[in-house]
Amino acid sequence: MDFDLCLTQHKAYINPTLMGEVSTKILKYDAANKLLTTEEIRVSIRPPDGEGVSRSFSKGKITIGTLEGNDLVVKGDEYVSRRHCKIEVSGDMLIVTDLGSTNGIIYNGERVDKISLKNGGSFKIGRTEVDIRLGRSSRRLVPDSAKGLGDLIAVSKEMREVFSLIKHAASSDATVCVMGESGTGKELVAREIHRLSRRAASPFVAINCGAIPPTIIESELFGHEKGAFTGASTLHRGVFEQADGGTLFLDEIGEMPPELQTRLLRVLETSSVRRIGGQRDIRVDARIIAATNQDLGRLVEERRFREDLFFRLYVFPIYLPPLRERKEDIPVLAEHFARGFGVDTKGKIFTEGAISKLLSHKWPGNVRELKNTIQRAVILSPSLPIGPDSIKIAAATVNLGGDRSLSNQEKNAIIEALRRTRGNKTRAASVLGISRSALINKIKRFAIRREDVGA
Repeated sequence: MDFDLCLTQHKAYINPTLMGEVSTKILKYDAANKLLTTEEIRVSIRPPDGEGVSRSFSKGKITIGTLEGNDLVVKGDEYVSRRHCKIEVSGDMLIVTDLGSTNGIIYNGERVDKISLKNGGSFKIGRTEVDIRLGRSSRRLVPDSAKGLGDLIAVSKEMREVFSLIKHAASSDATVCVMGESGTGKELVAREIHRLSRRAASPFVAINCGAIPPTIIESELFGHEKGAFTGASTLHRGVFEQADGGTLFLDEIGEMPPELQTRLLRVLETSSVRRIGGQRDIRVDARIIAATNQDLGRLVEERRFREDLFFRLYVFPIYLPPLRERKEDIPVLAEHFARGFGVDTKGKIFTEGAISKLLSHKWPGNVRELKNTIQRAVILSPSLPIGPDSIKIAAATVNLGGDRSLSNQEKNAIIEALRRTRGNKTRAASVLGISRSALINKIKRFAIRREDVGA
């Protein structure tokens, strides 16, 4: 996979893991050309003394062996193990991995543990020949016709494309990575995917990886046994167990400590967790949705985020554009929030001057900042319609010139907010539409110094 292309054009190659008995679609989303590609793995096996079998699969992991529970069961070959190998998709590559079989995988006459075949190829297990191919059919991504999806309200083409991606993601168990600046609605996207999925009746569990103290985050994620450490007076099930059968939302995934990234990777690879102090692995069936307002690619380059974990999470990416890049959504959102704050009228809620003032602002805090601003306006306005004097915007201005990465935009916004509030973290957090603890974490992450703020 072209790593840089994957990051800059939001091109993703989807490798969902089968959860339960429901097949999942293998999707490839090319944002540059707005293409959604459905892929199938076509597998043919020819045992020496049995009938050949050909099947197509629309799921991301296929097992082959003599055991009846495999996706393809080999009969008439005593040299094939009960669970012999698995086939997975990674971009244009089909990855074949030995599952600890007795006789291994034979490729080009040699025994191997793992092979990567571009678009497909042939190999042998025991005396059985296996041929695998990747089939595709593409169609253009069509923006959703609705002006809202659950709690997400928008009329812009960009967001209606997001609505379409949400529906596609909900039809599978593929891991989703939601990216966007703070306040763009990443958790709302995760909740909509869950609501529209087959897991809707099961738990939706959210955890903010950047807001939990390092001393307890491992226990929160993976759980602990009674007596595992001082203070562990009862058994605690971590969020993976709590989300079993449902969806686990890992917010601020870029904040996860490096030592826990290794454990998370193992959970994703094995679909099992081991509690702190535990002696056995516990199977879990949780669909993972991760979110970040950071540039994960840059964190990988800086060796602050594992590359293999990145590719496990960056399966189906959904990018949420900032509010300043979809200004046609501002009036719609403003009216929606005003009604939510008790404005009960069928008439005009905002004057043209108020809307003009809203449209002229850059909204570094995005939808969250807009919501807070509308709440203040509803409180301050003496009558309807709400005029520009009631629109009190106390916000940091994001420097959109030069480096436009999410990280630099966010850092600049934080510095500007601290300057405007003379270093008052509580007021700066309010301006940015985030909690004070989240602001403190971001100040540490971006290494923002007192001299940067001038306070």
